[in-house]
Order: sequence, then structure tokens, then C-alpha cells
Amino acid sequence: MAYLAELFYIWIHILSGYIIAFLMGQANLYLIRHGETLWNAEERLQGRLESNLSPEGREQVRSLLPHLSGIPIARIYCSTMIRACESAEILAEVIHSPIYREETLCEASFGAGEGMLKADFHEKYAASLARYRTLPLEEKWHYQLAEGSETHGETVARALPTLHRIAQTHIGEHVLIVTHGGVVRSICGHILGRDPRSISTPNAAYAHLIGDGQSFEIMKYHNIGI
Repeated sequence: MAYLAELFYIWIHILSGYIIAFLMGQANLYLIRHGETLWNAEERLQGRLESNLSPEGREQVRSLLPHLSGIPIARIYCSTMIRACESAEILAEVIHSPIYREETLCEASFGAGEGMLKADFHEKYAASLARYRTLPLEEKWHYQLAEGSETHGETVARALPTLHRIAQTHIGEHVLIVTHGGVVRSICGHILGRDPRSISTPNAAYAHLIGDGQSFEIMKYHNIGI
């Protein structure tokens, strides 16, 4: 019974999203973080550095398929980074949708922090992280945590126009956007008016957005902590 109830919920969610998007002239975008990588498993910061999916990461991506079952996916977009491409390819094997790669969907740069273990990063940049927590929300969007790192505002400035363009192209349709934790946090924070660092985005988590190419609303979260 629990399985049937879950299927019923998924279908109701799919149908409501399709009807709302069609009637309001909006697109459905599923903003997905890639599966776990080898460096994720090591608690190592990646940013613009590359790391392949782990076996667990591949299973995490496959676990999304029941949530997407029955949705008529028109296209899959992903960043040009290996971990996002591998995740998109796993989904495309079942969904049979073409994949389009967008460099503007790549992960935020962590600058000097890239390649560091998270524990070492938090130790080295403890003062910077402490200062960040004291800042007003507006200033957090423009604060650089480490030397050469990308700010939340810079991430939104490059990724959001791409999402608007995709929405304009797919009014009344459903598309998957396979990207990265920093991008998902920054976009959700921008939509909600929240601090992106207060939003958790585990591997293979996603946010279901609807938008008309001018603005977005969040319809649903899957494993995202708000």
C-alpha cells in the first residue's frame, strides 16, 4: 500500500506541474546535483577540478529514475564537467533524451580551496567563514571565502541567464538540468531570498522549478534542506 501511495503522489505531482506549466505558459526545470564522486566520498573540495562518479554515486543517480517515471522529458542539459556528464548519461540511458552541455552550469570555483579536504579548508579559512556568518544577507552574495573563489552572486550571474534561456525554449515542457551543489544552492537561495550556505544539497538532490524565462518558482524539493 505504501508503494502505491508513493506512486499516486508522484503522478499527482507530475500532473499538477504539467497542468500549471501549460496553463501559465511556463517550463518545468528539474535542477539536479550530480551523484557522489570519488572526491565527495573523501570529503575533498572539487570546485572546477574533476572527479569521476563513485559506484555509490551511480546508484544515487539511478535512484532518481522512479521520481522521474512518466514525466515526458524533452531534453537533458548538464554542465561540461565529468561528474555532471556521467550523471546525465546514466539518466539518458533510460529516459532516451538528448543531452546538451552548458559551460555556464559548471560548479562554482573554490579558488585556493580546491583539492583541499573539507576539514583542512574549515581550519585554514576559519576566520573567513566566521566573518561570512556575521554579514548581512546582501553582503554574503558578494563575499569571497577563499582566494580566487567565486561568490554566490557570480555563480547566479552566469547560471541564471542560461536557465531562463532554457525555460523560454521549453515552455510547457519538462527538462532535466544536471549541475552542481554550488549552483543549486545559489539558484535556490536567489529564488527564496536565502543564504545559499544555509541550504543543503546532497548528491542527487533536486529542485523542481517552474518558470517563463523571466522568473522562477520552486514547486518541489527532493532531499534538499531548506
